[in-house]
Amino acid sequence: MSSCEIAEARLIAEFTTADMPQRSRFAFFRDNISDVYCGIAPEEYRGAAFDAHYRAYDCGGVLFAAMTTRGQMALRTRTLRSVKPDDSLFLNFCDTIDYGLSQNGRDINVPAGVPVLIDNDRDFTFVSRPGSRL
Repeated sequence: MSSCEIAEARLIAEFTTADMPQRSRFAFFRDNISDVYCGIAPEEYRGAAFDAHYRAYDCGGVLFAAMTTRGQMALRTRTLRSVKPDDSLFLNFCDTIDYGLSQNGRDINVPAGVPVLIDNDRDFTFVSRPGSRL
């Protein structure tokens, strides 16, 4: 694509867990985000009802995903990288809450509204507060 072309966004995934039984919601969420968030293992915080709304678009080879969900933790480990190699870069942006990110031996408190680049070819841990809204 040249600099004068505009990529057309093509919807590739869309779902909500709102009408699902609570016991099925997190597994459904985890399975259905895997095409975009390859090899990342989200972990459900216990005790709070889980819900999620998600959309993903292909914009000419660049994927854009937006979700609203309960706070959670997500991991990318050496084991996950060996099982599902992926060299994607994620421009992560959360406008509602601060969160923690550990990557490249650094622990960072990321303020709400600050974009951060996450390398999916490296181990990382994303942590938000239980009960928060992303």
